[in-house]
Amino acid sequence: MSTMAERGETLIAQYHSHPRKPAHPSKRDIDGARQPQVAHLIVSLADSRRPRLAAFKIVGNEYTAMRVHLTSAQ
Repeated sequence: MSTMAERGETLIAQYHSHPRKPAHPSKRDIDGARQPQVAHLIVSLADSRRPRLAAFKIVGNEYTAMRVHLTSAQ
Protein backbone atom coordinates (compact mmCIF):
# COMPACT_ATOMS: atom_id res chain seq x y z
CA MET A 1 0.00 0.00 0.00
CA SER A 2 1.40 3.39 -0.95
CA THR A 3 1.47 6.37 1.36
CA MET A 4 -0.17 9.71 0.68
CA ALA A 5 3.25 11.31 0.12
CA GLU A 6 4.19 8.65 -2.43
CA ARG A 7 0.96 9.43 -4.30
CA GLY A 8 1.62 13.19 -4.16
CA GLU A 9 -1.32 13.77 -1.82
CA THR A 10 -1.53 16.15 1.13
CA LEU A 11 -3.67 15.66 4.22
CA ILE A 12 -5.77 18.81 4.66
CA ALA A 13 -8.31 17.68 7.26
CA GLN A 14 -9.29 14.93 9.64
CA TYR A 15 -12.59 14.36 11.37
CA HIS A 16 -14.14 12.62 14.32
CA SER A 17 -17.38 12.78 16.27
CA HIS A 18 -18.38 13.75 19.78
CA PRO A 19 -21.42 11.56 20.48
CA ARG A 20 -22.50 13.44 23.62
CA LYS A 21 -20.41 16.62 23.69
CA PRO A 22 -20.42 19.89 21.72
CA ALA A 23 -18.43 20.28 18.49
CA HIS A 24 -15.44 21.91 20.19
CA PRO A 25 -11.96 20.46 20.71
CA SER A 26 -11.64 18.55 23.96
CA LYS A 27 -8.44 18.44 26.00
CA ARG A 28 -7.81 15.02 24.46
CA ASP A 29 -8.27 16.48 20.94
CA ILE A 30 -5.84 19.31 21.69
CA ASP A 31 -3.27 17.02 23.31
CA GLY A 32 -3.43 14.65 20.33
CA ALA A 33 -3.16 17.31 17.61
CA ARG A 34 0.25 16.86 15.98
CA GLN A 35 -0.21 18.53 12.60
CA PRO A 36 -0.99 22.27 12.87
CA GLN A 37 -1.54 22.55 9.09
CA VAL A 38 -4.47 20.10 9.24
CA ALA A 39 -8.06 21.24 9.85
CA HIS A 40 -9.82 19.30 12.60
CA LEU A 41 -13.49 18.68 11.78
CA ILE A 42 -15.72 17.69 14.69
CA VAL A 43 -19.28 16.45 14.37
CA SER A 44 -21.39 16.70 17.52
CA LEU A 45 -24.22 14.20 17.85
CA ALA A 46 -25.34 15.51 21.25
CA ASP A 47 -28.65 16.48 19.65
CA SER A 48 -29.33 13.57 17.29
CA ARG A 49 -32.00 15.60 15.47
CA ARG A 50 -29.49 18.37 14.68
CA PRO A 51 -25.91 17.17 14.28
CA ARG A 52 -23.40 20.02 14.39
CA LEU A 53 -20.21 20.35 12.36
CA ALA A 54 -17.36 22.64 13.33
CA ALA A 55 -13.77 23.02 12.11
CA PHE A 56 -10.69 24.15 14.01
CA LYS A 57 -6.98 24.77 13.58
CA ILE A 58 -5.14 23.43 16.62
CA VAL A 59 -1.65 24.78 17.28
CA GLY A 60 0.01 23.90 20.55
CA ASN A 61 -2.56 24.28 23.31
CA GLU A 62 -4.74 26.76 21.43
CA TYR A 63 -7.45 26.36 18.82
CA THR A 64 -9.12 28.72 16.39
CA ALA A 65 -12.50 28.17 14.74
CA MET A 66 -12.54 27.92 10.95
CA ARG A 67 -15.41 28.67 8.57
CA VAL A 68 -16.97 25.62 6.93
CA HIS A 69 -18.69 25.97 3.56
CA LEU A 70 -20.51 22.90 2.28
CA THR A 71 -21.55 22.48 -1.33
CA SER A 72 -23.35 19.67 -3.06
CA ALA A 73 -21.55 17.51 -5.59
CA GLN A 74 -22.91 17.75 -9.13
